[in-house]
Amino acid sequence: MYYPKKQYWVQASHLYGEEKDEARQLALLEATYEQNLLDRSQDIVLISQLYLQAEVPYPAARAMEKGLADDVVEKESKNYELAGVAWRQAQEVTKSLPMLEAAASKSEKGELYARLGNVYLDVDKNKEAVEALNRGLDRGGVKRPDQARLALGMAHFNLGDFNAARRAFREARKDKRARSYADQWLKYISSEEKRLEEIAKEMG
Repeated sequence: MYYPKKQYWVQASHLYGEEKDEARQLALLEATYEQNLLDRSQDIVLISQLYLQAEVPYPAARAMEKGLADDVVEKESKNYELAGVAWRQAQEVTKSLPMLEAAASKSEKGELYARLGNVYLDVDKNKEAVEALNRGLDRGGVKRPDQARLALGMAHFNLGDFNAARRAFREARKDKRARSYADQWLKYISSEEKRLEEIAKEMG
């Protein structure tokens, strides 16, 4: 407090970190951040992670967004992902999407595209969901391809493309973990097709 040098604040916060006292670690880093003394990528990332652990995602997202915009935070896939996750947890999906898109495009694996596809599905952007999920599955490295294919089936269904939805659910059901859910959807598609046929007959 008497000699407000960045080094002292950061060292003190690290000591609390070693003691596993995350609340005090965050408090000291926050004080350092408020004085505009955090000027390294790893420090901004750390304060954002601590905010998320403390279940206050909004300041985490703000810190990452500012750090990326000011060219302080390294423009790597994992940092964009952290920013996207923080915005999503803060219920700011529209702000999370560009961050998650940047994270996915900079990643060599398809996992982030699969996650991005799920976010698109959540906000009813079904065309974008199909595109992202397909890109993720094509790229490979998706942790749960069955889940990605379930999401793909739902997005196709929402777009009214029942054949593509059926194909995705049939692929998904090859994995035991997704089988019962995929089968429910396949039944639902058939009943929906019948319902639409009945309506068409009545109209005709």
